[in-house]
Amino acid sequence: MINMPEVVKFDEEKNIIRMVAFGDVTVEDMKSTFAQVLKIGAERNNYKFLADTRKQTSHSSLEELEEFISKVPNYLQIALLVSDATKHGSIDESPEMKNRFMASIVESEGATIKTFIDEFEAVNWLTSL
Repeated sequence: MINMPEVVKFDEEKNIIRMVAFGDVTVEDMKSTFAQVLKIGAERNNYKFLADTRKQTSHSSLEELEEFISKVPNYLQIALLVSDATKHGSIDESPEMKNRFMASIVESEGATIKTFIDEFEAVNWLTSL
């Protein structure tokens, strides 16, 4: 069994796709995750996606992220759940700040995305769309 740093499942109760990231996450991991998200979305005709990155400890470089983000479909509706970056030492290189950077680029490409620290707020926003 392969130990993946991202787990994707469909939440029947909330009618959303959930992903939890933990540990070190590479762009290759993200590509695999998005393939799963798109497959589930197509099966359910539902592209509401909660990405929980609070347990993520590292990320790829900003350059790799920017290249990956340019391929994210703009029909996804994404609630990005991040840790409070102020709790970490090196804010500029923290996974939280890189995830916020990703969100700003995805939004500029036309996708619906919003970052949250609180899971309850993230789920409520996503299910209200």
